Formats: sequence, C-alpha cells, structure tokens
Amino acid sequence: MVQRRYERLVRKPAAFQALTSLTVEEFSELVEPFETAFREYMAEWTLEGKRRQNRAHVSYANSPLPTPQERLLFILSYLKQNPTQTYHGLLYGMSQGKANMWIHSLLPALRTALRATGDAPARSFAELLKRLEP
Repeated sequence: MVQRRYERLVRKPAAFQALTSLTVEEFSELVEPFETAFREYMAEWTLEGKRRQNRAHVSYANSPLPTPQERLLFILSYLKQNPTQTYHGLLYGMSQGKANMWIHSLLPALRTALRATGDAPARSFAELLKRLEP
C-alpha cells in the first residue's frame, strides 16, 4: 500500500503546522467533525456539484483522497498555501478539473466542521465581542 501524505507529515510536526496552520493535535480534533460534515454534504451532492439522485457516496480505494485525514490535509493545505488548482491537483495526482471538484466539495464540509467546533471566524465585531466575553 502506498504511504499517504498525512502518514508522512504527521511525523514532522513543524512541517505539518507550516503546511496547514494547525498542530497535529488540533488537526486530529478536527478530523471527526470534518468527516461528519463531508458525509452529510456528499449524501446530498455529488463530487461534480449536482444533487445526488440514486447512489450513495462511496470512497473508493483508488481515490486520490481516500481517508478523512487526506481530505482535510488537501483542503487545509490548499487554503494555507494558496496554490493554483493545477499545481495543487498535480501534487495530489489529479487534474485541475478534479482538484476543482474536490475543493468545492470539501470547502462546505470544512466550514460546517469549523462552525460545529466553534472555530469558525467571527463575521462581525459584535459576534467577536460576544465570543470574547468570559
């Protein structure tokens, strides 16, 4: 079996944080809510962004992002590093078009997970003040 990016990076905490902005521990805490949000999103939508009609989503073994950790690493590194979709896709063994589909499928899941954990950014000054109150 091919060793995945997450398995390699988790052994290098400084590189992991530089790539994602999260420590390994913070990342680990986010995996479960992220995967729950991803599964909920994929229950309703296809990777192509169309409403799901018949089949349920299944992660295939030959998928470029087969595990929750790989999916979360993909979207966090995309947001932190700001590469072109072509470049990011090449890093993960996919075309620009597939990278675009994955990005647009994973972003809603990440937003939902961050809201669920209380880590989403405040969208107004009043909301920020409310969060900062003891």
